[in-house]
Amino acid sequence: MFHAFPNLLPGGFLGVDIFFVISGYLITGLIQDAIAAGIFRVTAFYARRIRRIVPALLLVLTASFVAGWFMLLPLEYRLLGANITGGALFFANVQFVLQSVYFDRFAQTKPLLHLWSLSVEEQFYLVWPFVMMWAAAVRARMVPIILGIAVASFAADVVIVDFYSPNAAFYLPFTRFWELMLGAAVCALGTRATRRTGRTASTLAAGCLVIIVASVAVPIALQPDGSSPPWWNLLPTLATAGLMATAAGTWPARALLGVKPMVWLGKISYPLYLWHWPLLSFLAIGTFGESSVAARIAAVAAALALAQVTYVFVERPIRFGAHPERWVPRLAAALLAVAAVGSIDNRAVGFPARIPQPLRRYVVVNEDYKAETRALTCSLPELVPASAYAAECYRPRRSGERSIFVWGDSFAARLYTGLATTYEPAVNVRQMTRDQGVPLLGRSLFPTCNDSNARPTSAISRSRLRSTSCRS
Repeated sequence: MFHAFPNLLPGGFLGVDIFFVISGYLITGLIQDAIAAGIFRVTAFYARRIRRIVPALLLVLTASFVAGWFMLLPLEYRLLGANITGGALFFANVQFVLQSVYFDRFAQTKPLLHLWSLSVEEQFYLVWPFVMMWAAAVRARMVPIILGIAVASFAADVVIVDFYSPNAAFYLPFTRFWELMLGAAVCALGTRATRRTGRTASTLAAGCLVIIVASVAVPIALQPDGSSPPWWNLLPTLATAGLMATAAGTWPARALLGVKPMVWLGKISYPLYLWHWPLLSFLAIGTFGESSVAARIAAVAAALALAQVTYVFVERPIRFGAHPERWVPRLAAALLAVAAVGSIDNRAVGFPARIPQPLRRYVVVNEDYKAETRALTCSLPELVPASAYAAECYRPRRSGERSIFVWGDSFAARLYTGLATTYEPAVNVRQMTRDQGVPLLGRSLFPTCNDSNARPTSAISRSRLRSTSCRS
């Protein structure tokens, strides 16, 4: 709902935080029960994950590749190819750390942006079963382990948001593990599958539900970029854990979570998650970001229909049909093949030959972004320290020399080539830019940019230049 109508539920992005809590709860319970029964096998666990995750993912990745062939320009299609590879190999979150901010204005033009959360979840699954097996082998108590991981992860989240990179904190797995651990704690504390009745349990469950709804509907701690700080995310995630610990058998569970429409949404939730964002993204691309309310409603309806079809004809037969183990090697091979196709698309620069010849000269851009922006020399990524700027970027002005100083973010960096081509050598074009580095002294949305912003002003001061900062 948030992706289709962000103004209706301005805090809807907190749904992913709630999802991580639920995921940690479900997967920990499954592993915990199997270990207790002495039947847990890592190979069987990952085989189930492949049958659960891969079939619908393959369908959506393939559909996105086909839609992109007809709708995207070469450079956009090249990026889609890279993201198909990242999504298929479950490192999309790492890609997006380097590519964008989740809330930036271009997010809606990335059809596979939502796969970052699936990548975080699968990265968690690469680690957590082994931690639980080790704890069982040495008879260690799970609660202290879970609390230790949760505290360390939350602390890392706060530190990275405040002092390093909110973008990295949003996408990286170790700053998300504390949310998964909240769900795991519900199991470890022995509350899983316990049915509670009575006024106290119902009141607690209802209170948790109210907190979750209020957090999504009326967010009061949004950052200027549209995200929320970790301490605010504690509210809906703790409420989600509390709801799972108290809701079973209570009237909130029966009245809301147990009704048929909610049960149906739960069954199709995974394919719905996969389908909804590509449909909305391609709609935004096709309408240049001006899609109507009716069109977005139609996209949501299409996502629901496709999710139902995917669940009935793809997901359920492979997960629960005869001889499900035969599907595992086939699905793994197909996933690698799709990843390879995405990589080929990336290397082929989006297959420009598919564009009709009369139009090709207008849409095929042979650019070297790194060279044109002087990347890693005078234009730094968000996470690289400001000390990495080369001396040539801020050389003081010589006597009688005319200069232009380019200061700002990645948009400003794109101005360098045009300015240098137009004015040099008569004018010396200097540059200090940084990804996400809005030219505001001490007030950047990204704390790592503040040091970078102090350097241009110092260089400008030494050169006695009149400064005008702007952001395209």
